[in-house]
Amino acid sequence: MEELFPDDAAVHHETLKLLAEAAEYLGRLPLSHPTLQLKSRLDAHLQRPGAKVHRDRLENIAKDREWRARLEAGQYFHGTSRYTPEGLPVVDCLVIRGNVYLRSPAYADLATQGNSPKATQMAETIAREIATGSNIQLTSVGKERDHLLMRNWQDIPQG
Repeated sequence: MEELFPDDAAVHHETLKLLAEAAEYLGRLPLSHPTLQLKSRLDAHLQRPGAKVHRDRLENIAKDREWRARLEAGQYFHGTSRYTPEGLPVVDCLVIRGNVYLRSPAYADLATQGNSPKATQMAETIAREIATGSNIQLTSVGKERDHLLMRNWQDIPQG
């Protein structure tokens, strides 16, 4: 299949959504043979395995494009891998203008307390998680959280 440019993918994605909306609308109309035939044709087209794969691909392209636009607009995103029983983030992530910043408040706390064996164990666990792949769900940082969050990330360049 020919590679789609982002604009083409967005238009195609909108078209598929519009077809699905049209099929759903036809299903609510009074029953008639032509209406049922058209609805069946639309449903069959939308449910084809190739069409589903293509639709999923277009949705991913649209999501990637949305994220890229939000990053380019300067939005901040924040996420945490998981928390310790004490409530400290194991891996904390901040994304600003396409730059990814990682830190471990849990490790920093253990190191500050002078608990070297546990800090070393925590560092090894974090390294393993990152090496094998760790999923951190990012959320947009709103204006109300912006000041507090950035105060907690004082070593991050702001310009």
